[in-house]
Amino acid sequence: MQGTELPQPARAGFLTGQTGILTLAYRLEPSRELADELYERVRENAANVATGVMWGTAGSLLAARALRDWVSDERWAEAWSDGAVRLL
Repeated sequence: MQGTELPQPARAGFLTGQTGILTLAYRLEPSRELADELYERVRENAANVATGVMWGTAGSLLAARALRDWVSDERWAEAWSDGAVRLL
């Protein structure tokens, strides 16, 4: 990705940041620490100006939806809803 200017916050992107990796890591070995870190990335990315799945809010929505389906923690439904409203 050298030479490509990534949307900010770059560390929260699904492809180029931590969101995709953390989602997979949580699926393979769930822990509160991973969930908390992923939640931070999802919330951080909610206001990203990029709208695409790989860098922007849409990718964070995928992660929030997955966690909403996997755990019984209402913060994921709230994070998904908040991100979807901002994306629209």
